[in-house]
Amino acid sequence: MGMLKEFREFAVKGNVIDLAVGIIIGAAFGKIVTSLVDDIIMPPIGLALAGIDFSTLKLVLHPATTAIGTEGQPGYVAAIPETATLDRVRSLTSHRAFSFGNPNRVRSLIGSFAQTNQTQFNRADGAGYDFVADCVLALDPKNPQVAARLMTAFRSWRALEPVRRAKAEATLRRVARNAGLSRDVRDIVDRSLAPG
Repeated sequence: MGMLKEFREFAVKGNVIDLAVGIIIGAAFGKIVTSLVDDIIMPPIGLALAGIDFSTLKLVLHPATTAIGTEGQPGYVAAIPETATLDRVRSLTSHRAFSFGNPNRVRSLIGSFAQTNQTQFNRADGAGYDFVADCVLALDPKNPQVAARLMTAFRSWRALEPVRRAKAEATLRRVARNAGLSRDVRDIVDRSLAPG
């Protein structure tokens, strides 16, 4: 307990030079211990145990459960600009870790696809638009705010080239025809389709 008391007294003094010296000594001590273990203690143990490389040795006590996506980040998968991405995103919506009831998961996966993956959301075949629209229609009764946020990906549809523009408009009109839309989604759809 004496060392803790001495450290507290040292820290309260506020002497910057003493603090800097303490940090340097602490860092040097850490390097000395690391060097002692790596260079003096482990080599004989490695030799005694038939040359086992301890830097790659591991013992799995319990396998990790992987979250959806890459390293737990489904947004990474959704943002990959390649043709297989839409199929991957579709399959991730069926993953046990994904739920339309979890707004963070929806935004991370479907929101990333719609907002950041312009090449696949704006596919010439319109499949990206249809996928997002289907997700919005499924989500709207449960969480209209998140559904409306997903629909904002369609706001710039008029700036697209004619083929994509026609597909995006058709998808917007399909969503607009749904009589049970929430006020939030209806507002985004109507503003997106408004002339101007």
